[in-house]
Amino acid sequence: MATEAQVKTLRDHIEKALAVFQKDLVRRSQWGEITFEKAEPDLQRAKDVLVYLKELPLNVLPDGIASNTTSTVQNLIPILTQIDGFTLTSGQAPAAQRDGISNQLHAQVDSLYNAVGVWIPFLAYKKGDIAENVGKLSNAVEAAEAELVAAKKMAEERRKEIDEIVAAARTASASAGAAVFTEDFLKEASNQEQTAKKWLAAATIIGLASIVAAGLMWYYAYASASNLTTIQLVQVVAAKLVILSVLIGAATWCGGIYKALRHLTSVNRHRALSLRTLQAFAKAASDEQTKNAVLMEACRAVFAGGVTGYLDGNHGNLDDSGLKIVEVAKTLSGRE
Repeated sequence: MATEAQVKTLRDHIEKALAVFQKDLVRRSQWGEITFEKAEPDLQRAKDVLVYLKELPLNVLPDGIASNTTSTVQNLIPILTQIDGFTLTSGQAPAAQRDGISNQLHAQVDSLYNAVGVWIPFLAYKKGDIAENVGKLSNAVEAAEAELVAAKKMAEERRKEIDEIVAAARTASASAGAAVFTEDFLKEASNQEQTAKKWLAAATIIGLASIVAAGLMWYYAYASASNLTTIQLVQVVAAKLVILSVLIGAATWCGGIYKALRHLTSVNRHRALSLRTLQAFAKAASDEQTKNAVLMEACRAVFAGGVTGYLDGNHGNLDDSGLKIVEVAKTLSGRE
């Protein structure tokens, strides 16, 4: 390894050379058009090497390398000094003198690179910059891996929470939808019941009118029948029968509408109760299969309908259309 004296001497020469580099060695106003632009790359190479060597631990260099580097830097200083002291008033041609100095500089910089260039990476490593950076990089990689694992774990937990939220939202939306339809059915049943009462009142009034009309016709015919001929009597009876038929038909028609509305009222209330039952059983069910079974039966109860007693025969049976809806619900839910 280089001795302290060798290292001190080498550092002194480096400081002297770098002191010359503080000045502009490429172009100056007193040089005019004569510049050292061709030598600028060599000047930059020499400066870079000297700056590196100044900051590196030169004591780890072998004795021979340290001595050779010291001699090379020492020989470089006069060339730099010549460039610094170059003038156009010297006895030689300025251009030729410049080219000669540039050639010497190029050769000396190559010698400097050959002497110590291959040792600069090793010196940088020994200084600790690379080792420190490698350690920092390794620590950063380990920290990044730990953060990645933590992020994956957190993402998995968040995914589970999101799945639970989605499931809860679906359940809540289904319950909310069922509640909305329940209220709709109840509201519709209430409206139909109110309308049915109006038609019942109309049927009652028309029925009473029919009875009153029949009584008046009977009384009038009884009082004056002796004054009418046979043809006149037939005409009067026919006219009265037409009037009574219209009144009785109107009363019967109003009664039929009343029965239909009462039938729809019962059906809609039945649907509302079925939806409420669906919500109760769906909340109580512990597995998806049970919920699906409850859903299918609720669909059957809501849409299949049944005989209410208000309408005669098949007019009050909605099983055919309701079963079609139940089959569609089975298809959509994936059940066979």
